[in-house]
Amino acid sequence: MIELLVSVSIFALINTIILAKYNQFNAGILLTDLAYEIALSVREAQVYGLGARETTPGSSNFNASYGAHFAYATTGAFDLFYDLDGSGGYDDGELLENKRITQGNSIADLCVLDGSGGESCASTGGLSRLDIIFTRPNPDAIINTNTNSNYARARITVTSPQGGTRTVTVQRTGQISVN
Repeated sequence: MIELLVSVSIFALINTIILAKYNQFNAGILLTDLAYEIALSVREAQVYGLGARETTPGSSNFNASYGAHFAYATTGAFDLFYDLDGSGGYDDGELLENKRITQGNSIADLCVLDGSGGESCASTGGLSRLDIIFTRPNPDAIINTNTNSNYARARITVTSPQGGTRTVTVQRTGQISVN
């Protein structure tokens, strides 16, 4: 009887530990999924920009650049767009797809690194938007913000309600990574 009681106690203790860590584990998985979704969306814009994709069916316009638009004021969504006017950024009327961020996760910061190694971030008041654009036939990214253009690297940091963070980095060379 004592062995049974000890076994049940050990089983209950293990289950309690597992259930207590489940929410933290689940939040980490959802946050990692969001970071990869952002990276995949930027890659999708890169593929559209490199290929011959018609902006709207029947328009016969195959020359638009494609990109991803992140606004610091809108932490619950980001946009894929086509740059019809060649402005190098997102303008009204160029929306391809709006991507919603769910599960309480959000964009925590947008940062860019210039050629001299200086970094500007939205959390420190330097940026309000970030556009990552790809123009055919060049696979390189054009990284623009509200303050300047042609940065060496962009970093998008996402966070969960539990405080976890993941970072998506886009290099000017077109390399996209998740940390």
